Amino acid sequence: MPIMFAGPRTKIERANTHIKELQREISVFLARNPYHVGCHPDMESGMDQLCAVVEELIPERIWAPIIGDVVHNARSALDLLANDLVPASRRGEATFPIWKARDINGNAPTIKGVSEVHQNLIANLQPYVTGDFTLRQLHELDIEDKHRLLIPVAAVSVVQNLSVRRLPNTEPIPFGPRELDASILGIQNLGFSWHSTSRNRYRPTEDFEFDFKLVFGNANPFAGVEILPKLHSLVDAASKVIDDFDAQAI
Repeated sequence: MPIMFAGPRTKIERANTHIKELQREISVFLARNPYHVGCHPDMESGMDQLCAVVEELIPERIWAPIIGDVVHNARSALDLLANDLVPASRRGEATFPIWKARDINGNAPTIKGVSEVHQNLIANLQPYVTGDFTLRQLHELDIEDKHRLLIPVAAVSVVQNLSVRRLPNTEPIPFGPRELDASILGIQNLGFSWHSTSRNRYRPTEDFEFDFKLVFGNANPFAGVEILPKLHSLVDAASKVIDDFDAQAI
C-alpha cells in the first residue's frame, strides 16, 4: 500500500535531517572548547580577575543555511500537501494558505479544487481559529529566508557550577550562575577580583560548565528566540497538519 502523502512526509523527514545536522554542528563546535574560565590580571587596577574567555565565535555562515533548509522543507511540505489535494490539472499551482486573519470580506482561505471536507479542514487549521500561530511563524520565516539569511547568534551563555579556591587548599568559594555574552570574542570579567600576591592566589575549580544557547539574531522577527526548540516546533506543526489530512482520508 503506498504511503499517504509521501511527498510531504519526505519533506518533513528532510527537515528533521537538517535539524540533526545542526545539532551535530553545535556539538562539534562545543567540543573545540570555544569558552573557558581562567584568571587574568587587570593592568589598571592591579587586581586579578576571574574571567571567561571566548576563543571562537559560532560559524554563523555555515549554520544559517542549515536553519533555512529546515524552515523551507517544512513549509514546502505543506505546499506539496496542497498539490496532493487538488485535481491533477492543478498540480504544481496550489499553495497551502496560512492566514493570520480572514480577509477584509470575512472569507476564510481556500484551495481551488479541493473537496468540501478538506476545505473545512484547511479553514479550521488557520492560526486565527486555533489560536496557535506556529504555522504562521513557519510561513513568515520561510519568506524571511528568501530575502536574507536566518543568522543565528550565540545567546548569553550561562556559566554553571562556578567556584574559586584560594591556594593551596582552602574550601572553594561558590558563585551563582554567571552570564557570558558568547557573541563577543575576548575576555569577560565574571565578577570576582582580588589582589595578586604570592600568599593570596585564587584559581577556578574544574567543575564549571557552559550552558550554550543558539538564538535568532536581531535582524529576524523572532530575535532572541532559541533556535533548536523553535525549529522542532515548526516541523512538528507542519507534520501534524499532514497527519490531520491523512486521518480524513481513512
